[in-house]
Amino acid sequence: MSDANDDPFAADVAAVARIAAVPAILDVVCRTTGMGFAAVARVTEDRWIA
Repeated sequence: MSDANDDPFAADVAAVARIAAVPAILDVVCRTTGMGFAAVARVTEDRWIA
């Protein structure tokens, strides 16, 4: 598995993981929309990382 040292996407995932409010925000999004899943995503022409 790649780590943040050799994969810029891994660095982005690690940065989002350090934001303590993300789980609460995703929970509010699910409860507000009625959806069973919410995610933070980075989308490029070549990749979709959630």
